[in-house]
Amino acid sequence: MVALYPDFQENRNFNRDMVNVVVGTIWQTCLVLLPMYVVLLKWSRAAVVVGLIAVTSWILKKNWYDLLDKEPAAVPAGPESARERLEPAGG
Repeated sequence: MVALYPDFQENRNFNRDMVNVVVGTIWQTCLVLLPMYVVLLKWSRAAVVVGLIAVTSWILKKNWYDLLDKEPAAVPAGPESARERLEPAGG
């Protein structure tokens, strides 16, 4: 991997990323549940889901979205594809 991507760096934010995966899964599940509860007229459950959506959205904004520009990309983007890097020129 290092031969193909000399600037490759290991993920030093694994724990934060895993927290974001769990929070994002809860967020996405709530987005699915909300219209179901509205259609079924379960207003108290819909209100709880709206609250969870608000809390998880705030967590994801602070713990993920706001940090996107501050972290370097894990794999530098280049004009050539990975296949072109692996295959010799002209072959």
